[in-house]
Amino acid sequence: MHPIVAAITARHLALLDERLPGRALGLYLTGSVGLNDFHPPDSDIDAVVVLGTPVPDPEVLRGIHGEVDAAGDGPAYDVFYLTVRQLAAPAVDGMVAPYVMHGHFDAGDGGAPVSPVLWAELARYAVPVRAVPHLVVRDDHWALRAWTADNLRTYWLPWVVDAESHLAAGRVGEGELDFVVTWPTLGVPRLHALLATDRLISKSEAARYAAERFPEHARLALRVLAHRRGDRQQFTQDDAREAVALARAVIAAAPSP
Repeated sequence: MHPIVAAITARHLALLDERLPGRALGLYLTGSVGLNDFHPPDSDIDAVVVLGTPVPDPEVLRGIHGEVDAAGDGPAYDVFYLTVRQLAAPAVDGMVAPYVMHGHFDAGDGGAPVSPVLWAELARYAVPVRAVPHLVVRDDHWALRAWTADNLRTYWLPWVVDAESHLAAGRVGEGELDFVVTWPTLGVPRLHALLATDRLISKSEAARYAAERFPEHARLALRVLAHRRGDRQQFTQDDAREAVALARAVIAAAPSP
């Protein structure tokens, strides 16, 4: 485990055990850490804390995360707090669960942004920092495929349309180019791969997948991969236009759920 990840999760568990003794049954790492694709400072740390029962006062968690975040300048630490009972049931967007996203704590009363992706990550490749014996996670593969297809249609396609408009109008600044190039190139092929191969793949693997499946964009995809691994690239407006065109092509070619 990367030393940054080990330090942050150890600090988090120590605070949970001190302030909420016996409440945190387990802690699992998902996302890039789980897929062996953690590349700081670009990668976030994604985690799930497994609870026996809900935390009576979620504000205690707000204080804990304030201390975790204040202890260093590490990557974003995104955490969902889910009970054993919730994980054994289908993933439903909007279920009540506290969470931290991009440094912002939410008590989850209005619903947490969970999806079948998180359940699949937990069931298939999560790294246990503190394991829960005989934990049951309801990994519904057909729900995962349906969610993936819907995400392509409702998030990524509008994102592409908006990016095309901004690029055509010259409204993408130099400071935005890294994001506009890397975000779709590392993101959209992951969803295509899930629908085409039934596998959850990492962002780095998504760049390689894009290079293989869409060879006309292979050079850009491999440059994005190098950028993610620390070989920083200087992306241009033309690169941004190609990245958005690649995303549109991947969406159009995605298999049905």
